[in-house]
Amino acid sequence: MLIKEIKELGLNLQNGDMAYCVFDTDTNQEKNIIINKAIELAKKNRIIVITSSPCFEMWFLLHYIYTTASMSNDDVIKALKKYYSKYEKNINIYPYIKENLNEAILRSKRLEQYHLNNNQRIMTKLNGLTPITYRHQSTNNVTYLWRLRNINN
Repeated sequence: MLIKEIKELGLNLQNGDMAYCVFDTDTNQEKNIIINKAIELAKKNRIIVITSSPCFEMWFLLHYIYTTASMSNDDVIKALKKYYSKYEKNINIYPYIKENLNEAILRSKRLEQYHLNNNQRIMTKLNGLTPITYRHQSTNNVTYLWRLRNINN
């Protein structure tokens, strides 16, 4: 579907246009097989893939704290609400966290390094998900992604 939209928009990913695909992982391994196939397809089509485990809100939480704790989606949202009590899904939180963007990027990189050092992969824990987000990999485009998300919500 994304590939079709890219073509309809006239984007040329080989000449500087960029497309992103954001995935949350899942505790259901069958769903993760489908997610992995989608990730492979996206990469083959030069689409930049960004993943979070267990959920997108992990990126928001990293604006406030660094953690390696195994958490469910609900755990992440509960932790996030300690710092931003008004948080609800699909609201524009960007104005409240943008001042912490550099810290979130550093924490995300630190979290990735933690997993690399401990030979941990996302989508493998059974009793909760390993927290990780690769949002920092598009550091130069994070603000753009936020604006794009806010336009669509």
